[in-house]
Amino acid sequence: MSQVRIKEPIVGLMVVPGCAHTMTVDCVKPDGTAFDLTGYSIKAKVQIGLVEETITGTIVSAAGGTSTVTLANANTTDYPTATNGTITLYADPSAGSENLHISTVLFRTASEVVP
Repeated sequence: MSQVRIKEPIVGLMVVPGCAHTMTVDCVKPDGTAFDLTGYSIKAKVQIGLVEETITGTIVSAAGGTSTVTLANANTTDYPTATNGTITLYADPSAGSENLHISTVLFRTASEVVP
C-alpha cells in the first residue's frame, strides 16, 4: 500500500490548450492524516499525445501536506486538442528514497485553443 495518496480525487479535469490550469494537491497518509512533505518536492509527469513533460509543483504547507501544480499556458499550448492524457503526481525526496506515487489524474483537452 502506498504511503501517500491524494485526499480528494481529481475527476473530470478539462484543460484548454493555451490556458493555465492550477491543481491543489492535498497529500494524506492511509489513515487520512496529513502527509508531511518536508524534504520532498511535488512533481507532475504529464503525458498527452506526443507531449511528455515533468512539472515541479509548489509546496504551500509542508506539514499540512498541501501543494499546487500549475500547467502553465506555455506548457498547454503544445497539447493536442480533444485528446485524453494523464498527469502522474508524485513526491520526489531530496535524498535517498524512491519517489512516492500520489495519484494519477486522467484529463482531456478541450476542442478549442486559446492562442
